[in-house]
Amino acid sequence: MNETSIEKLALAVMAAYLLIVSGAVLVGTLWLLMIVGSLAGVPPAFAQTPSAGVQLEAGIAKEEVDGDLQSAMEVYRGIATDSSAPRDMRAKALLRLAGCYEKLGRQARQVYEQIVRDFADQPAAAQARSRLTALSQRERLNLPKTMSVRKIETNELISFFPTDTDGQRAVYESMNGKVSKYGPQSDLYFGDLTGHTRRLVFKGMNVNTGWIPSRDLSMVVLFFREPPAPVRVAVINTDGTGYRELLRDDYPGSLYGENGIPFQCCRLSWDNRYLPVAINSLKSGGRLLVVSVADGKRRELRSLETGQFVDAVFSPDGRFVAYETAPEPDQVDSSRVFVVPAQGGPERLVYESEPKPRHPLLPDERVALMDWTADGRYLLIADASYGMSGLYLYPIKNGVAEGTPVLVRSGDFRQGQSRPDGAFIYWDTSTGGNAEFHLASLDAEGRPGNWRRVDLRRGGNELTTQPSFSPDGQSIALVQKPGTLVLHNLSTGQERELYRSDAELLRCHYASHVPKVFCSEQKARETDLLAIAVESGEVERLGSVAAVGYLIRSSHDDQALYLTKSNPMEIPEYAPLVRWELATRRETVVATHPPDFVGFDRPSPDDRWVLRFTPQDFSVRAMSGGDWRSLAASFRSPSFGVAITPDGNWLLYHDTDMAGRPGLFRVPITGRQPQRVGEFPGNSVAGPLAISPDGREILAVTLGSNRDELWVLEHFVPSGK
Repeated sequence: MNETSIEKLALAVMAAYLLIVSGAVLVGTLWLLMIVGSLAGVPPAFAQTPSAGVQLEAGIAKEEVDGDLQSAMEVYRGIATDSSAPRDMRAKALLRLAGCYEKLGRQARQVYEQIVRDFADQPAAAQARSRLTALSQRERLNLPKTMSVRKIETNELISFFPTDTDGQRAVYESMNGKVSKYGPQSDLYFGDLTGHTRRLVFKGMNVNTGWIPSRDLSMVVLFFREPPAPVRVAVINTDGTGYRELLRDDYPGSLYGENGIPFQCCRLSWDNRYLPVAINSLKSGGRLLVVSVADGKRRELRSLETGQFVDAVFSPDGRFVAYETAPEPDQVDSSRVFVVPAQGGPERLVYESEPKPRHPLLPDERVALMDWTADGRYLLIADASYGMSGLYLYPIKNGVAEGTPVLVRSGDFRQGQSRPDGAFIYWDTSTGGNAEFHLASLDAEGRPGNWRRVDLRRGGNELTTQPSFSPDGQSIALVQKPGTLVLHNLSTGQERELYRSDAELLRCHYASHVPKVFCSEQKARETDLLAIAVESGEVERLGSVAAVGYLIRSSHDDQALYLTKSNPMEIPEYAPLVRWELATRRETVVATHPPDFVGFDRPSPDDRWVLRFTPQDFSVRAMSGGDWRSLAASFRSPSFGVAITPDGNWLLYHDTDMAGRPGLFRVPITGRQPQRVGEFPGNSVAGPLAISPDGREILAVTLGSNRDELWVLEHFVPSGK
């Protein structure tokens, strides 16, 4: 009811009440019924939401009668995402949405695939399958029969990205054994893929230094992110000459300061004359700059009030720039690809993904824009609605999308680049991963026996959390993408999925004694804590903390959890260490560090010590407080490969000896000379170590960036006829 109606009803009720109490009961009652009845036709102030069927008909009318596809698509999306709507209505809405995508010349395959996957029991699924078949036939009609794919064979001792190679030569980094405050240093080289013939390009890089070579591999763009220094961008020839700085930018919030995120440095134009640079900030959106390689002059091509730029590439003729935008880290929204004239002008939308969350520390998970084809007629886009399902050619004419996208190849494409000769070099991540797991027995002196490989199920080698042993040492718990907690039996190799999360970051660790796995779920600016029963899978919600962070482990008695807490844009690994009591939810700060600290803190399994790890030093202090004292310093090969024995008496870690051989070392917590106790598996970078509760087994993780296979796609662009 509106306010006038409410006032009338109130007066009527009051009058009737006075008549009733005065004795005129019948008259008063009849008058009340008459007034209320006359008001029954007054429309309520809060009208009910139309049913899904009514909304669907309204959407169809907007689509077919008004020709307003955008409004119709909004209606269809609303029905499809409404969990309270009937399943048949949601499936029909998705089918109509896919039809609109086809009318606009946009990719509809992922919507049809969703219908088949999520609504297989509905009649719409049969129609979706029919459209998928038709799309597959149409998409492949124009592909040349000469298309070929070959794998790039690489040396496991060197690693590089698809943008670093032409299939025969590459620009790559090699560790030089030195250490800076940011971690181990490396040098940049240019040479053949075996690493046998090479020349030095740049010396003394660290983890905050990035590089992107030109397409002809004659030049390298270097970008430095070393807070609190400003962003620096430079170029150097691959023969080591011609170093010059192009950009030194103090753009507010563009680094690791308040609400700031790192900038993205993009790829040189095909003629090596211009460089697009994206600088993003949570406070003020982002700016896409074009920087002249000749003199460093820059101009702003585009800006965003919200969201961020994730990539930008020039067309081969230099007339256009294709760029991709993504939402802010805590938003659920689409990523979008636009094309804009390089000299300025209106942008044109080419591609838009389905809305999905974005991980705040892994921006490359959203990248769909791969590159232009060498002839400039297509954009190469990895369709990425539910994980990247294929590589598509999007026809572009005079900066405008024109025609139907063509599926080139199915697979998981994370990064790729076109070569001047027309080939496309890309990562295939479908069989990849960044981790290998190795197990060995430990004797009483901490010496490892023979290492054996632990084979995980397909997709399990993507390290997202440190594995942990069960209390009996028979199993390990680890998180596999996408946010799935798996228990792996070390004796039988059997695996069991225990929990699946839709959080941005899931971290889990076996309890010390009870048959549970504790986990933390990072969601935007909040972290939830939970306990999952190993046998039943029952989930117990323990509480939450208003911060970004993750679980480290439980206390020795399983009465508390150790976790990190940080602001939304800090790296959780480097955040302060906190003890969270399960019974009272009270927090106690265990260890803090200065703002420019690089490293992490860990509690010992017996709760007696806090160990601090930096690129230069291992140090320890009592859990109750006191001064830090050094355990071992001047590492030759610092890494995350560290673990504390269950009794809290020894620290085991990965390092190299004087001869440069990788090995497993140990040093007593009381502090003496470190000793080498045995070999370390593999030649890759050392990742986390884990020791079984009885101290008899050790699990070593090695990390390598070449787990994803590099491939060359050739002769795949349709003819221009």
